[in-house]
Amino acid sequence: MQSAPGAPPMDPSAAAPGAATQAPPALGLQAAASQKIVESRKALEAALVVFGSESEEGKALVAAIKALGSIFPGEPMGGAGAAGAPPAGVPLGGPKPGASFGM
Repeated sequence: MQSAPGAPPMDPSAAAPGAATQAPPALGLQAAASQKIVESRKALEAALVVFGSESEEGKALVAAIKALGSIFPGEPMGGAGAAGAPPAGVPLGGPKPGASFGM
């Protein structure tokens, strides 16, 4: 590529193929921060189980969970993983005695 007469020379890396398809680093940082907020919301949900929704602390937790959930949607309250609960249908307790792991 040539630049117009009198214009400064163009940087060849600016027109590199595929450069327009790469996401700016800020988008990756925002995605990571959003995930941390969803995880924090899950921790608040776990604390809510301890305090109960009728206590003063619980009411504050519910307000915080709702506020975060409206901006950073993730798993809903009571969803899989809330308060450390396994998804439905997952047995508790680990492997059965004598189970083989293919070793």
